[in-house]
Amino acid sequence: MGETGAPPKALKLFATGLYSGYLPLAPATWASIFALIIWYLLRNEPVILLILGIATLLLGIIASNRLIRYWGDDPRPIVIDEIAAMFLLLSFIRPDIKIAIVGFLLFRFFDVVKPPPVNIGEKMHGGFGIMADDLIAAGYSRLVITLLTLILG
Repeated sequence: MGETGAPPKALKLFATGLYSGYLPLAPATWASIFALIIWYLLRNEPVILLILGIATLLLGIIASNRLIRYWGDDPRPIVIDEIAAMFLLLSFIRPDIKIAIVGFLLFRFFDVVKPPPVNIGEKMHGGFGIMADDLIAAGYSRLVITLLTLILG
């Protein structure tokens, strides 16, 4: 922590996923649900969702780096990492809500359990460190979804 005062409101609004990071109990889950809703609205626009995911990832790293100066390492209200990871996970999946919900559940599982190398990503510092564990959890989730889709059709 280094900067005093409150962080800029726009920065806080973005990094907390429109303040979903302040919701009770499981802010990361609420943020993931928010991303799932956005996916539903854009489910037939995979390129837009991918671009949104990449932009959210890059801006999320920058925003997280700035907010760490106010709040310290990996502050709980920052949930833009879950949102970016969910956008990337769900881009180019079949536009089927059942598959998206399985993706959401897998993502939350891998993000909470943190099997290697997800746990390694969590130990990284800075904005990239905040994003890394969620990106790896999304990668695991995407792999499982792809395998399930190939096996089950």
